[in-house]
Amino acid sequence: MKAKAAPFLRISVYKISICIVLLLALAACSSTDSDPIINGPAANPYLASSLYAITHFDPSQSDSTPYGPPRGTFNVDALTKPACYGGPINIITLASTNPDYMWQVGSDRVSYVRKSGGQWIRVAKFEALADATGNDPIPDANFRTFMENTAVGMDVSSMDTFLKSLLGNDYNNRFGNGMYVLVDKDNVLYANYGNTLYGLALSDPNDPSAGITVHYPRLRNRVQFWKGYRQREA
Repeated sequence: MKAKAAPFLRISVYKISICIVLLLALAACSSTDSDPIINGPAANPYLASSLYAITHFDPSQSDSTPYGPPRGTFNVDALTKPACYGGPINIITLASTNPDYMWQVGSDRVSYVRKSGGQWIRVAKFEALADATGNDPIPDANFRTFMENTAVGMDVSSMDTFLKSLLGNDYNNRFGNGMYVLVDKDNVLYANYGNTLYGLALSDPNDPSAGITVHYPRLRNRVQFWKGYRQREA
């Protein structure tokens, strides 16, 4: 009887150990679901959010997100969805201090977008590149045409003509703006356009539709000065 009981006890203890491990794993998954950035980098207290408040998603520049679509195959027609055009390049849509809104940053302009209730509506915008360079802003219709077309069948010459017709003869100067950006804990957006570093904020935090204003004095020519300084050092 004792000889039979020992293997039985060993099997029972083994099964119990497996159950405990599975329960701990489920608890960990549950904790991760409730706090999706539990294993992310340490939060930066000076940013608007621990996620999406800076280029590359977080302070560690992980370029990773805990969110994702459900598994499966889906057909989505982007042209039927609401869009907020910011330029030929839209590097990131940043978190704000208000969970109902986000900062949309493009290579031409900055917008404040309402996202609550499944909406995607621009409530304010600032033509940052036009302000920095003195050039006329590009209308949304041109950006939509750019989005709807394809480069298939174009050569370098025809692509150059196409881009100039939509974005102007100096379209190459539109790229590279609004790339490394962040939103701080006071909901001030910092972004580069032309040779200017902007600190942008809502004109009235209680009424986002009142517009976007330059919160700090424009730091003009700082980028150009730094390039010249580095060249002299070399």
